[in-house]
Amino acid sequence: MKALLCTGLLLALFSLGATLQCTTCQYGLKNYCENREAHSCPADTCLKGVLDNNIFSQYREQFNYSDCVDSQECHPGYFGFATAMRKYFRVKFTCCHSAACIEDGFGMHPGRYGPLECPACFSNSTTDCESMTARRCPYKATKCITFGGIMKQVGKSEVAAAFKGCATPDFCNYITTVPKGVMQSLNNWVSFNVNRAACFDAQSSSYTSGL
Repeated sequence: MKALLCTGLLLALFSLGATLQCTTCQYGLKNYCENREAHSCPADTCLKGVLDNNIFSQYREQFNYSDCVDSQECHPGYFGFATAMRKYFRVKFTCCHSAACIEDGFGMHPGRYGPLECPACFSNSTTDCESMTARRCPYKATKCITFGGIMKQVGKSEVAAAFKGCATPDFCNYITTVPKGVMQSLNNWVSFNVNRAACFDAQSSSYTSGL
């Protein structure tokens, strides 16, 4: 009995003294992280993100990102939207307390549509765009969104964007709580300065072709 108690105490002390190990990389292409490095994390959470978008560049870009963060600054979820002119943005964040941050990816190409649709338009304005058409929503994007403001990705220039389109519930829940007129960061990777943001439930699609 004493031996079991001693073993338990030693294991507890070892756990308390163990340091979280996180793998970090700053801005790497999909399936590859530049400057990949495993090191001790002074905070309590490992963050991993996967970004896929064509908002900050003329062409599609996919990036991996991982870092060590405080749990209060780690926001897991699938944040994405798809709008007119085939513009889309999606990022998926995972927060975990070990080096084995497993990310299962997005699971679906942004061009694969679900049964819902939303009004859609896009312009490089910070206020509004006129809705000219309806767009089929990708799977997992079950909300319609109206957004006007500024977006910024780490390592990229600011982009003014006003759009209507489809969005994931996680993105709607986040963007509608961002204080207006203040540049606010999502996991220290993507930032938004919101002039206007509103979401409502997407409706059943009335046609079978998509944008």
